[in-house]
Amino acid sequence: MKQRNLIIALAVFITFLIVCVVSCNGSGSQTDGSGTDSVTATPHKINKDNLPINLSVFIDLSDRIVRPNPTQVELDTAIVNQLIDFFIENSFKGGKLLSCKNKFNVFFYPAPTDASVTTLAKGLNIDLSILQGAQKKERLAEMKETFDNNLAQIYSLAIKNKKFIGCDIWGFFTDKKVDNLCMSPGYRNILVILTDGYLYHIHNKKQDGNAYSYLNPQNLMLPGTSLIVGRDGLEDLEVLMLEVNPSQISQLHTMEDIIETWMKGMGVEHYMVAGTDLPSNTAKYISNFLK
Repeated sequence: MKQRNLIIALAVFITFLIVCVVSCNGSGSQTDGSGTDSVTATPHKINKDNLPINLSVFIDLSDRIVRPNPTQVELDTAIVNQLIDFFIENSFKGGKLLSCKNKFNVFFYPAPTDASVTTLAKGLNIDLSILQGAQKKERLAEMKETFDNNLAQIYSLAIKNKKFIGCDIWGFFTDKKVDNLCMSPGYRNILVILTDGYLYHIHNKKQDGNAYSYLNPQNLMLPGTSLIVGRDGLEDLEVLMLEVNPSQISQLHTMEDIIETWMKGMGVEHYMVAGTDLPSNTAKYISNFLK
């Protein structure tokens, strides 16, 4: 009897060992085809759907804003309104408003010297993480009206002053201003840039062979033109550039390719560059990008 029990116990123990070995081999390694086992690691992926939104809008206040029929003001405002719709919907999604930490920021670089513009721009920043429940609802309820009024005044002042020195988008990224203004740890960081695509600023013109710190009609015609990649580390930033509008429509795809290659070189993994279009078509670009 004792011998029989010993045999049964031994059989159970051997079966247990076999199961453990098979389980470990199945989950921790795989055969690479040469007969040897290679250990595989599962990458850690962050579900962006669970992250709060940090949405920044960079508006180019260069001479692009004097465009007529339809005016650039109308086109830009339509885009900002769609972004506001996305922001509000996301803030209420799943009944999470009370704990919502979403942020929305509109800015210009370099910052306008007009004090009135600076004051109006401050009203275009929302940080739900520092507001209480009732304050959050109130701020979101008045968001569209406030943004429409302030943006209309900002564009009006900029057009009236006519001091168009350009918009230093290249310097904004290269000098890491974008890190401080558009990136927060633990957030889905989204930057939307409204520009004609020339990335030109009168005080920041650099060249290194065929690479430049700017784009203009002249260097866009040169073969091999690129933008200087002066940094990396932007894997946690998503960039959507809209309203790209070169003076020669034939240069659009060249401009888009150059800018997208530059973004990729800086480490941006999710990006899109799109030419100016009807608001209904631009709305589709935005919706597809934000999904």
